[in-house]
Amino acid sequence: MAPSERGACRLAGLSRDSYRHPPEADQLSKDLSGKIVEIAHARRRFGYRRIHDLLRPEFHGVNHERVYRLHSGSNLAVLRRKKIKRQKKQGGIRDFLKCSETLGPLPVGPPAVELRMSSEDPF
Repeated sequence: MAPSERGACRLAGLSRDSYRHPPEADQLSKDLSGKIVEIAHARRRFGYRRIHDLLRPEFHGVNHERVYRLHSGSNLAVLRRKKIKRQKKQGGIRDFLKCSETLGPLPVGPPAVELRMSSEDPF
């Protein structure tokens, strides 16, 4: 046995009038959505905020929340930039080793100046 319309609407917390007459998009929303899609395809890098700025002269009174709702409802996404690989900072042990190869071998052995270390004459 199928539940009645009244019982089903009461169970769902929905008015019977809204069940019988589902919401329809008005002409302004349809025009706005078409224009958003058109701008988004022409300018792939623009998000909903910049699209909203472009639409303000043509559609007076449209707010950013409505543009966001229509933009995300159209499954539009901003084209992301590829990351640029940068060179690492110069310096460090690798550069030191490269520099030492070009200068020649490091001196090995006793220092050229002898150090006198006696307890008799400290200075």
